[in-house]
Amino acid sequence: MQKTFDSQPIFIGGDGRSGTTLLSVILDSHPELAVGPELHFNGPENLGEYVEDCLELLIAEDPRVFGKGLKENKHYKLGTQFAKRCHRFGLEFDELRELIINLKNQTNISFAKFEERCVLVNAIGEKIANKRRKKTWGIKIMREIKGLSKYGKIWPNAHFIHIIRDGRDVTASQMKEHETWGYGDVQEAAKSWVSIIEKARKNGRAYNYYEIKYEDIVLRPEDTLKQLMKEMSLPWDDALLKHNEIDHSIYKNPYNHASIDSIVKPINESAVGRHKRDLTIEQIQAFNKIARKMLKELRYEVE
Repeated sequence: MQKTFDSQPIFIGGDGRSGTTLLSVILDSHPELAVGPELHFNGPENLGEYVEDCLELLIAEDPRVFGKGLKENKHYKLGTQFAKRCHRFGLEFDELRELIINLKNQTNISFAKFEERCVLVNAIGEKIANKRRKKTWGIKIMREIKGLSKYGKIWPNAHFIHIIRDGRDVTASQMKEHETWGYGDVQEAAKSWVSIIEKARKNGRAYNYYEIKYEDIVLRPEDTLKQLMKEMSLPWDDALLKHNEIDHSIYKNPYNHASIDSIVKPINESAVGRHKRDLTIEQIQAFNKIARKMLKELRYEVE
């Protein structure tokens, strides 16, 4: 099964802690865009019966899918996470369950293969856009941006926005605050940071691919976002500069999102250059040694 869609969704990608969530709520502030957080829809064994079972437990407030109960019933973990991420996006548990059932009946597929999952994700995006009376939907795909062509084959008219942040700040954030999923050392971080950028650029050549720097968003927000709107042929709206004044779904249903404390604040530059205080000189030098060429190309200062 290889279905393509004519719609123009927005897929935001980048390394973890690069500002993807900030960019998603900024774009979600636009009157024509409904842009949500990451869905990670490759994780669950399928988005059909398995997620449907998890949703039934969530709707019934079954203790097996909450807190300690979920830790003891790990089988439900990925399906529950997917459902909660959809809830972050603005889709209630019962709405998602109904959507899955109806789509299963219409298509007779299990939503196990990537192409099948995309059918449901497209339906989720369209439903939320219609619900909020927006023209276009979008989600975060994080590091999947390096393999964006598989999304491009399904959504050939999609917009792929790659947000890039100084890799040393990315490393500092992941190593200091996210030990469970972040980088283990600066060498691994430097290699991965460079690889994501190189692969995304290579795969993005055939699609509507844009790069935007986190530092430009927070230091020069209006000029940077106006240029992005121009590239995507979208009208400018001042709401893009006031994301914290808008009632985003993720604010109501954060589910311990790692960036919730920062995205409720106005655009600010407080996190720029954090590696200078959070990494040692030796760690910075080790990162620079591996990523020097890419750092210089992106006009980051190399001490």
